[in-house]
Amino acid sequence: MDFVAAKSDDDKWTLAQITEINIYPDNKILANCFVLGRREEGMLKVPRIPIKPASLVYQASEEQIRNTLCLKDKGLYLGMLESTTSVKFYIDPDDVITKHIAVLAQTGAGKSYTVGVLIEELLEKNIAVVIIDPHGEYSALSKKNKKANEKDLEYYGVEPKAYNINEYSPDTTINRNASKLSFSDISLDASEIVSLFPTKPTPTQTALLYGAINELRAIKENYTLTDIINNVQANESNSKWTLVNLLEMAKASSLFSKNPTPLQTIVKRGTASVVNLKGVNEQLQHTSMCKLLEQLFTARKKEQISPLCLIVEEAHNFCPEREVVSTSKIIRTLVAEGRKFGFGVGIVSQRPARVDKNVLSQCNTQVILRVKNPNDLKAISYAEGITKQAEEEIKSLASGTALVLGAEIPLFVNIRTRRTAHGGETQTLTETKKTTKENQITHFKISDKYLNVEDPGVKFIFVPCYELNITGNTYMFDAIRGNVLHREDNIIKDNPLKLSNHEKKITGNLIESNCTKEELFKKTNLSFSEFSHAVISLIEKKIIKEENNILFFCLNSMNQLPKEKFSKSDFKFEKEFLDVKILGSKILDNLGILKKTNISLVYYPYINIGNKLNDATVN
Repeated sequence: MDFVAAKSDDDKWTLAQITEINIYPDNKILANCFVLGRREEGMLKVPRIPIKPASLVYQASEEQIRNTLCLKDKGLYLGMLESTTSVKFYIDPDDVITKHIAVLAQTGAGKSYTVGVLIEELLEKNIAVVIIDPHGEYSALSKKNKKANEKDLEYYGVEPKAYNINEYSPDTTINRNASKLSFSDISLDASEIVSLFPTKPTPTQTALLYGAINELRAIKENYTLTDIINNVQANESNSKWTLVNLLEMAKASSLFSKNPTPLQTIVKRGTASVVNLKGVNEQLQHTSMCKLLEQLFTARKKEQISPLCLIVEEAHNFCPEREVVSTSKIIRTLVAEGRKFGFGVGIVSQRPARVDKNVLSQCNTQVILRVKNPNDLKAISYAEGITKQAEEEIKSLASGTALVLGAEIPLFVNIRTRRTAHGGETQTLTETKKTTKENQITHFKISDKYLNVEDPGVKFIFVPCYELNITGNTYMFDAIRGNVLHREDNIIKDNPLKLSNHEKKITGNLIESNCTKEELFKKTNLSFSEFSHAVISLIEKKIIKEENNILFFCLNSMNQLPKEKFSKSDFKFEKEFLDVKILGSKILDNLGILKKTNISLVYYPYINIGNKLNDATVN
């Protein structure tokens, strides 16, 4: 992929790019090149007359590369061209705002990292950024990159830096560090209200809703959800009660407030507003994002907010190809009309084939990292018309290297080191080896009679466990499978802890305090059916119980056992310490615990005498 140059008969330089190198048995080295051409009258043209055989070929200088390819020397700095010549690559910020951009890659290829670089550059240019963040990973833009390699920072010419980040969420019971994202319920139309319902209303119920709104509009300008509910209740139709129930659920969704979030606080020049949707149920995600994007676009058309760039992570969920969700229409409108009003859109996805082709084709700049799925490659080719050769290159791109489309020719770019911390790192499922010394030497107390055992046939096996203390109770989990441990008839037994996301929301709230069904329903932001099924399932699993309409967390606890600290070398008998397989954070996540909680790693000893296992703590 290096650039070379040679002179033609008219003494003008022609630029080419090495595509293949062959080494033969006689040590002859031949390189095949793709001729890019030369700049003539502002156009990149390939000479009609080939360069003479045996002409000298030189490594192209930065000036030759930049002038021939008409590369910008300022703008959004993404990285370096993949070349032995140091050539910085920039994107025009106006192209991002007026012509939109897509970042496409398979998982683990550097997609989120690249988007982080793009956002840093937008903020450097004092552009307002709004990020739809389903995984809560972009809040890290507020922290400096402390893991960066000094040589990489020097090579790319960047320094660690933190940026102004505002975090919002429609559900702050899950994302507690975020400010509440809420909207006004004044003068909602019927379609907006229906989008809040967990189930589609019947034609009769829809007619009742439209009738109620039309009546209210005739008598008052600013009506609320409460007004609509009262109007429907006054109707004599037998179908009204189900509709009233749906309206009450919509009102209880906590999406609306008398003090809605001002759009001017979300859109600020030089600031990124992260809408954290981590853990938020799918229906609430789509409803809240649909309202937010519609209000932002309306405000931008009226010039009530500054120009902005909207980044849509996991875009295949918000504008899918084969179905229509509530956010589909507004995103299509934004990519089609947003350029006229200074409303840029960045589409980010690991599944290009599942993104609406009408949306993807509107992104004039595409940053493509490694993609191997044939359907995804086909979707990229459809949108940009790239060659078969380029498709093959995309399959084997190294992590952090991107093919950038949108200029006259595709260019390979090594994405620069980030200034900010990366919040989208892949999490390991096994405990890291860098455990603290304290964790390495903390074990349960062993009875003295076992410490003096000299029988060579006796072997101690230490099983890693997590001890979790919550509201005065001690819970134990093995650190190999994540099962919950409890004592029954002086025998330690284990049960798997497999909870759905809906069940985790319930346990996460009940661990903190007992509450009524009604209180818990409001806290979880689940639909009525989701909430009911999750509660029934948890009661059947004996993880929660209900008494007098109060729900309790009733997972089997274990009395806290006395501990002493030993070094592994202190044991003179034969011993084996089993490896930790699950992170403590994974145990907390399995319970739906989101806030920082004290969880410690300890070792539980068993004694293997022949083929018999005995509990070492039993005296």
